[in-house]
Amino acid sequence: MSVQQVSEYRSPEVLSISACSAGPCLVVVIAGEADRVAADRLGDDLAQALAYGPRSMVLDLRDLTFCDLPGLRALLAAVGAAERNGVEVRWYGMSRQFTRLYDLFQQGGGAGGPQRRSAGHGHGRAPAAARSAPLV
Repeated sequence: MSVQQVSEYRSPEVLSISACSAGPCLVVVIAGEADRVAADRLGDDLAQALAYGPRSMVLDLRDLTFCDLPGLRALLAAVGAAERNGVEVRWYGMSRQFTRLYDLFQQGGGAGGPQRRSAGHGHGRAPAAARSAPLV
């Protein structure tokens, strides 16, 4: 199995996005702050990483220290695009703050975003196990 670096964006003060493919799986590690300033770059980098056509994607959020609504929307837009292309998406390492923001977003109807779906299916409520389950 070959491992290939797909893309990487680093801004030490704000956000770090690292995408690595291992065969048909794409692992995206997002660290730092996904705020309104970084949201466009986050969405662009995720779209670029997905362009190689993985069958599955793991979003590793263990080192995501802050996420506001524009950051969440950028993540959900990328997840939605991936799922529309048949990519299975799994969340990993969601913090309490991120989970709370995510839940509030879903309860409010997502401002035009996706409605809540059952646990473990893409950007529906990710299970609590997403905070501690193994990556792959």
